[in-house]
Amino acid sequence: EVVVPRGVTAHVVPLVVVEVSDVSLADASAVTLARLELADVLVEPGGRIPFRLDVPEAARNARLAVHAHVDANGTRAFSEGDLLTTQHVSVPSLGDVERVEVPVARI
Repeated sequence: EVVVPRGVTAHVVPLVVVEVSDVSLADASAVTLARLELADVLVEPGGRIPFRLDVPEAARNARLAVHAHVDANGTRAFSEGDLLTTQHVSVPSLGDVERVEVPVARI
């Protein structure tokens, strides 16, 4: 679930993007393993945006992270008013995950 901060005003955003990436290599770009786009999503203060994302299993020693972009204007670019994941949120590289909380903050 994407966890929305309490200080936002309730509104519908045109796009929410959730991605899981392999961030194992510090000196290389992260590799996106799975991506989900949700359209016309109601964002409420302190609310949660549920999602389900199928991620292929990675190597046992892979470091995977999930991040979200609540795109306030639907441009797919980061802009003022968007909500973004600003901290590392790990997910296991093997097996199923029932629930993960992905907090976002306003930029």
